[in-house]
Amino acid sequence: MTEIEKINNLRAEMLKEGIDLYIIPMRNNLLNNDLKPHENRIKYISKFSGSAGQIFITLQKASIFVDGRYELQVKLEVNSKIFEINEMGMQSYIKWIETNLPENCTVGYDPKLFSISEIETYIKRFENHHIKLKSISDNLIDKIWSKIPSQKQVIISDHKIEYSGIKRAEKLNKLIDKFIKSQDEALFVGDNNFISSFTNLRAYRNEYTPAVPAFCVITANNCHLFLENCRINKNDVTKIATDIRIHDLKDFKRDIANILKNVKIVKLDKKDTTIFVQETLKKLNIKVLHQNDINHSKAVKNSIELESFKKAHELDAIAICNFLYWIKKQKNLNNLDELKIVKSIEFFRKEQQPHYLGPSFPAIVGFNENGAIIHYNATKKTNKKLSGDGLLLIDSGGQYKYGTTDVTRTILVGKANEEMRRLYTLVLKAHIALARVSFNKKTTGAELDNVARSVIKKYGYDYNHGTGHGVGSVLSVHDGILSISPKEKKANFQENMVFSNEPGIYLEGLFGIRIENLMVLNKDTKIKNNLCFEILSHIPFERELFDLNILNETEVNWINKYHAKVYEKLSSKLKLDQRTWLKNATLPV
Repeated sequence: MTEIEKINNLRAEMLKEGIDLYIIPMRNNLLNNDLKPHENRIKYISKFSGSAGQIFITLQKASIFVDGRYELQVKLEVNSKIFEINEMGMQSYIKWIETNLPENCTVGYDPKLFSISEIETYIKRFENHHIKLKSISDNLIDKIWSKIPSQKQVIISDHKIEYSGIKRAEKLNKLIDKFIKSQDEALFVGDNNFISSFTNLRAYRNEYTPAVPAFCVITANNCHLFLENCRINKNDVTKIATDIRIHDLKDFKRDIANILKNVKIVKLDKKDTTIFVQETLKKLNIKVLHQNDINHSKAVKNSIELESFKKAHELDAIAICNFLYWIKKQKNLNNLDELKIVKSIEFFRKEQQPHYLGPSFPAIVGFNENGAIIHYNATKKTNKKLSGDGLLLIDSGGQYKYGTTDVTRTILVGKANEEMRRLYTLVLKAHIALARVSFNKKTTGAELDNVARSVIKKYGYDYNHGTGHGVGSVLSVHDGILSISPKEKKANFQENMVFSNEPGIYLEGLFGIRIENLMVLNKDTKIKNNLCFEILSHIPFERELFDLNILNETEVNWINKYHAKVYEKLSSKLKLDQRTWLKNATLPV
């Protein structure tokens, strides 16, 4: 079926439901956007393959909303004759609906795919326009999807204490002590990464993110896990059953009634809980209380997790340095293309097995103009050979049993021109500015973002993404409750949180430059009550792209110290040829 045929079939279903607009979000029943093929309804209806977006379909129009990372990609993948392209965000959604729908119309949505907080925002904003919202239990895309891809069963394993640092029973007791004050109270948790963290469970074979697909309900006496299409690793069944009672998510309505038969109040976070769960609890006459700090602790790594994180980054640095040595020694780069580079990176990471589990996200490998597409994924159609001079942007990461990695390096192919050197060095200056910052706990994510962004804006450039995101421990590479972004107005950054540092400059049609390391927050020993960053990633920068005319003495000293540490950490773990290459790559500037 063509996109038009699919949309027309959807509109027929909309007419049956009596709705004027249907909202299709980029998420699944667990409010994740790390989607399996059968959950990617936006890709089915529009061909857009990005990881963030939302679609509105009315009886006359269609619009897709994406964020700045996908500004170029959406134009390449989506038919603009069918879909309007708009900027993602609640303000944009509301404005579009108010502009394109008359009063007294009805907006339909799947209650399993929307959080309570999101729907409450819509309801509040629609009051003056007399627009109604209708919860539709059967997903309308699934109704018209003739060949929904099959699902693979997920295997759940115990995440051993040597990696998790704290026993499952201890973590559960802390949650109960903090949130449950009596026998008639319970706690609902919908954040899969947090569930995986406090239950010490992982889906190791999951592609990209080993988080457990589940809802969790904790009472004063028990922890109940509702798993979606999962089975427990046979070697861990007895151990897990000691602390957790396992249910099938398909039986949620039935089992939750029995679990909560003596419960009057359920505490939950509205932004991590679906309308489906709210509707279920309402039918049981259970009061819902919003609790906005349930998952805050997931962002703070314990001492064992942090040491494991450092091991993961050491293994990853060995893999990436072996890859960089390999590509630098290629006599004819014309034989390589973006897809071959993706395979090569995976080859070198697999040398770190059995500790290596798989990539933490689809590798972004873009040569020249493809590198300017912020979240570019090479396909057979777009695959570009490394022909001529240019810049190769590589953003990739790995899941290890020790931790999660994410690193970006921009590599010179052939000869550099003055503009390449200048812009690379500007990005490096911005990266160094954030890496060196010291700040107090009142500092917001937006203020930290500005530390890096202001360096680039001073020279007349900017980038359409945040400077940093939180990273989970053998969990989502985009995790955490805080980000380093212009949109992040919250503060409360804490010791042992892990963030990326990834400013960039992108010239459409020419090339993209991004430099990314992961960093952990430590107490600043020089300034009382302040925090500072310790770098976890140890991979050399592209010294052939340095423009020494715009680097100051402090920045040069920082680069030299960083490179000295890279060589110190990795030299003894590399073979002779790779070690010699690394020595030259990390020589003082």
